[in-house]
Amino acid sequence: MALFIGGTTNANKLDAYIEGTWSPSVNRSSSAASVTLSRQHGHYVRVGNVIHVWFDIIVSSASGGGGNWWIAGLPFTPIQGTDAGGYGAPTFRSATMMPTMFRTNGSSSWISDTAGGVIYLMYYDNNGSETYVNGYGGSGGLNNGRLTGQAFYFENAAGA
Repeated sequence: MALFIGGTTNANKLDAYIEGTWSPSVNRSSSAASVTLSRQHGHYVRVGNVIHVWFDIIVSSASGGGGNWWIAGLPFTPIQGTDAGGYGAPTFRSATMMPTMFRTNGSSSWISDTAGGVIYLMYYDNNGSETYVNGYGGSGGLNNGRLTGQAFYFENAAGA
């Protein structure tokens, strides 16, 4: 049985509603770091091709690797590029693991279809430029601590 909203054509058909959990991870874009998480929780709701995810991660230690930091393991692959809002809209509540400028100047993080779906962690520096979280500690690197938040994005293949 199908559910139709506002008409009986396929454009009005709600073809997918799914709730579940996922395991968000934190790692780097070029080469993997050694990351120990003491909390790794995620929940999602999918309605049609819109995915809404929530996550709660605590990094207790991290070392090595190279490239920019991201949250990986999204439950569905995001749509490519900027088509239909493919960049998503992550927001964060607790961000003690993030650089100071991420917490004070704001996040410019975005969602990519890279590696099956990741949230690139970015912030605005003191000049207002978008900057990737890279390295460890200090003003621009990852720290041990917590990151909670939510995001929504469009799935690459609705109803799959």
